[in-house]
Amino acid sequence: MKRSLTLFLILLMGSTMIFAQSVMTKSQNRHLIKRSLNIPPVVELETNQSAETPDNQPEQLVSNRFETIVGSTRFDVQTYGTMPSRIVNYGDNLVSLIWLTGLDDAGGFGDRGTGYNHYDGSSWGPVSGDRIEPDIRSGFPAFTVTGSGNEIVCNHKTPVPYEHRTYTKAAGSTDFVEATVPNNVPGGMLWPRIAASGDNVHVIGVTTPVEFGGSVYEGADTHLLYYRSQDGGATWDIQDMVIPGLDTVSWTTFPAESYSIDAKDDVVAVLMNDQWGDVALFKSVDNGTTWEKTIINDFPLDKYVDDSGYTFADIGGFDTNGPGAFVESPTLTDSLAIRTTDGTGNLIIDENDKVHVCFGEMYVTDDFAGAGTFFYPSWSGLLYWNEDIPTDSLRYIADLVDYGEDEVFDFAGDIAFYGSSQTSHPSFGIDVAGNLFISYSGVAEGFIYEDDDQNFRHIYLLSSEDNGENWSAPTDITSPTYIEEFYELMETVFPSIARHVDDKVHLVFERDFRPGLGVWGDEDPSTFNDICYIAVGKEDLVTVSTENIISADKIEFTLSPNPAKAFTSINYTLDKQEEVTIEVFNIAGQRINTIFKAKQLVGTQSHMLNLENYATGVYFVNITLGDKIATQKLVVK
Repeated sequence: MKRSLTLFLILLMGSTMIFAQSVMTKSQNRHLIKRSLNIPPVVELETNQSAETPDNQPEQLVSNRFETIVGSTRFDVQTYGTMPSRIVNYGDNLVSLIWLTGLDDAGGFGDRGTGYNHYDGSSWGPVSGDRIEPDIRSGFPAFTVTGSGNEIVCNHKTPVPYEHRTYTKAAGSTDFVEATVPNNVPGGMLWPRIAASGDNVHVIGVTTPVEFGGSVYEGADTHLLYYRSQDGGATWDIQDMVIPGLDTVSWTTFPAESYSIDAKDDVVAVLMNDQWGDVALFKSVDNGTTWEKTIINDFPLDKYVDDSGYTFADIGGFDTNGPGAFVESPTLTDSLAIRTTDGTGNLIIDENDKVHVCFGEMYVTDDFAGAGTFFYPSWSGLLYWNEDIPTDSLRYIADLVDYGEDEVFDFAGDIAFYGSSQTSHPSFGIDVAGNLFISYSGVAEGFIYEDDDQNFRHIYLLSSEDNGENWSAPTDITSPTYIEEFYELMETVFPSIARHVDDKVHLVFERDFRPGLGVWGDEDPSTFNDICYIAVGKEDLVTVSTENIISADKIEFTLSPNPAKAFTSINYTLDKQEEVTIEVFNIAGQRINTIFKAKQLVGTQSHMLNLENYATGVYFVNITLGDKIATQKLVVK
């Protein structure tokens, strides 16, 4: 049986809180309350329904209005953790992408494998659930392209002996050639990730767990290992490598798909991102030969074993921002919750060889009663870090979106289960100018599947034009103003961005009519899921600072009248001489007016904003005082 879970979010003076009235019976669910966060409003892309495609451009890659269905699957889990690389953008209107497909739900998905499609400059290939593997069941593919233009898929073959297989399509060819990544591991290897730089190919994955017919490897039931090829995957000169520091000194196990990899020139970066362990970066600047370790988020319990127990002293005391802080009658289990990752992180190396990391925030706990560990699936928030940021200064860059703009976030009664937080599965892209882009999946207020009483998830995009210092408001690419009305009630999840961003951000994702999963978690009835491609123009992503944002009342910032028709007065008080900037943004997050920009003296200040040329609607007035920003919503009647 499933009890109802009613959640509501209150945004008051910059604070964000989520409360649980009752607990779902799924073992992973617990009470929670949300820590404070103030972020910019969501950006909804405007559509021009009369827009025409230029004669010299293919329609699919020009339109920012609709996604294109490129494949199909009934097997609807695209990852158990981090999103692998699934799409390659070559520029010049050439795109290739893959997904995990399976249609035979009655037979346990014995036909599971890798779906593939390609845009050749004028059209996509046939929409199908066909797979590239000729005769084996495979799982959880990752995708890359070498400097020679060869596309490589890496997945794992099932059943025992499991092994990593590569499928390479040479530039100009239409056929994939199968090969094996050699290993000497009892039981073989599972759940790979792949990255390439030039003709150097890098693969990571985990050893087969005992329950799948594997064995304990160097003290771990599933151990992460590294493999390298310097000739495009023809031979492998590093095999079965335990990356120094990524070992059983700190971990007892390395869960499926709790890791990511990226490569650029001779730099290789691996992110370890398990809920019950450190978030740690392993970086090599000599093409994978030697490695350095950086702990990004220090999990307080090393090598923790389920149900073994811990105390407040073990975890550094009671977390005043955690689930136990605001519950009326918190249990000891709630009070012992630990802040960590949700296991869906990702990373990218920029043009200066700096690594950028993003992951969903989660709290986990253990009641020591033999039921395993627990996490709080209603928690949310994306955390960001790069190598210029101290490891004790993780930054929030996105959270749940208040679509109603009523300072209340309304959840439906239940939560679709993905094993992650409500803002999860980030994926990175970068352009030649070093601008960064992140896609992620998040629960959307007001979009509800009534049969299950669950909120749909939408896919969002963030961008940064200053190397991660500031990030845009989230752009909802599943917004009803962005796609056909019929698709308002759609679940869009598992986004993967093409690493190379040109004038557009290119994504592949999964879409269906029902929140949750059929083969895991919710175990909903099996249905066809669309695999979709979309290209979003960079001009639609506006960077708005999320650093040092404070609530307007803290600087005595008011708009009067508000709502307003002809004019409004912007009033504030300075307690010291400050450089002041006042700007107006529309609902899309686009700056439409800079009212004032100059240094001002101590005292009360006022500026009149003429609204004669402003259309009826909602705007945002930003005031910047030195390094602090405050925002007020302005309603024009």
